Parts: sequence; C-alpha cells; structure tokens
Amino acid sequence: MNRTLMFLTLKTVELCSEPLIASSVLIDSISLYHTEEPQEIHLVPQALSYKVVGLSENGLMTIEKIGLQKLWLANTEAIGAKSLIHPTKLFHACVSAGLVPMFPAHQNTETCAPTNEEMRSYIMSVCLDNGLIKTILDIGEQWESGVHATSNCTLNFLFEWVWSSVSTAYKSVNGICDTLFSASGQELDVSLKRRLQLSRLILDRLYYIHTAFCSKYNHTLYADTLEPRLKAIDIITLFVHQVSWFMNVGLLPEANSKGFTQYSHPLRLFEIGPLCCR
Repeated sequence: MNRTLMFLTLKTVELCSEPLIASSVLIDSISLYHTEEPQEIHLVPQALSYKVVGLSENGLMTIEKIGLQKLWLANTEAIGAKSLIHPTKLFHACVSAGLVPMFPAHQNTETCAPTNEEMRSYIMSVCLDNGLIKTILDIGEQWESGVHATSNCTLNFLFEWVWSSVSTAYKSVNGICDTLFSASGQELDVSLKRRLQLSRLILDRLYYIHTAFCSKYNHTLYADTLEPRLKAIDIITLFVHQVSWFMNVGLLPEANSKGFTQYSHPLRLFEIGPLCCR
C-alpha cells in the first residue's frame, strides 16, 4: 500500500510547477469513490482521492488528487448538456473510469461501435446512479428548442430514456419478487436485498425527474404521453416501497406451509405490468 501511494504521490508531484523537497500523503484525506454497487468493479488506485502536502523552497503547498470516477462526474456536471451532443469522448472516458450503470436503458453499449444514442443513454444512466439529477433536468432545457434535433438530441429521446430506465428497474424488481411471493419462505441473499434497495432509489429519482418533466413540458405535444406514464411510475414506485416495508416487518418473503400462517400479500407487480407497457 505504501509503495502504491508513493507512486501516486510522485506522479502527482510531477504536475507541479516547482520542484519539491519532500512530500507526504495526508492519510485522513484518502477516500474511495462511493458507489452502491460492489467496489471491485472500480479501478484502484485510480479510484482513490487524497491530498498531498509538499515542501518546496517557497514553503508548503497542498496538492489534491481526485479519483478518476469523481473527476469524470465533476467534469460532466460542469460541462452539462452540451457534452452529449458529441458524446464519444465523454462515453469512452466514462467506460475507462469503470463507471457502469445499474439499470442501463440500452443494452448494446458493450459493442465495438455503440451509436450516439446508446452512448448518451449510458452517460445519462451513470448520471442518474450518481444523483446528478440537475444535469439531467438541464438536458431537457437545452434540448427543448430543437436546435440539436438533427443529432437526435430531443425531448422525445430524453422522455424515452426515462421510460426505458423505469422498465429496466421494473424488470429487476419483478424478478426479485418471484422469490418473495413463491411461498417458499426463502430469504433474499445480500446481493438481492441490495438490488431491491437500489431499484427503489433509482425509481424514486426517475419519479422525481418525470414529475419535473410533466410540470415543465405539459404544454408540449408530449403531454398526453407524460401524464399516463407518471401514473404508472407512481404505482411501480409505491409497490417497491411497500415490498421493502413488508420485508422489514417480516411479512416477506411469503412463509411456507409447514406450520406457518400464510400471509396475504400486496398486489403483485405483474398485475400492474400493462400500465408499464403503454
């Protein structure tokens, strides 16, 4: 560990404009990019952020090294919607940083040559996972005028991305609920419990985003599509919250019939499926 930190320190120091006599990493400043997904999918030590105190002839200085993932997120937030007009560079930087969407709206971004639409979708999904909600809302404002419509940077693309993301999260939850409602009494393992909680988090964010879109763009030709979808997202989100609550109080998973009373369960997710497929 010390050798790795020393390597990174020297690599960072090389960027300074004046030679350093000595340098030291501030141990308390070391932090790893936080993600709800397992940490092993991210690159270490590139994922580390930390500060270095350096001594030069002119005195002390502090050098900050930002982790690759945090740097990508900060740059994307700073550049905003215009970075998606020509997304290739930003997309490859995202992939190189090891950032992977939890619920990608498009599934073909691992191909050799993903389309611009697939790259935009991938980037927005990563922004969603990391809570860059304002960045996503700003995209709508930038694309509303139709200036970039020839590049398919349109409100319709944005709305369809939201809907596809809801659908992907919905499928994830539905698969988990097959176990919960199977009357087997089988508990979810840690990874499935985490997946359920992540689904709830992402659906909450998508509901917030879609609600904002309904308020802002209800005067557009998309109004007739946005309102029914909002109702569907509301039902799905409510269902996921109820499933989480039933798990927390011990009513899910459904108990088996060997000496246990069968609990009546709430509305199964597949019963509201038609609402999600409009």
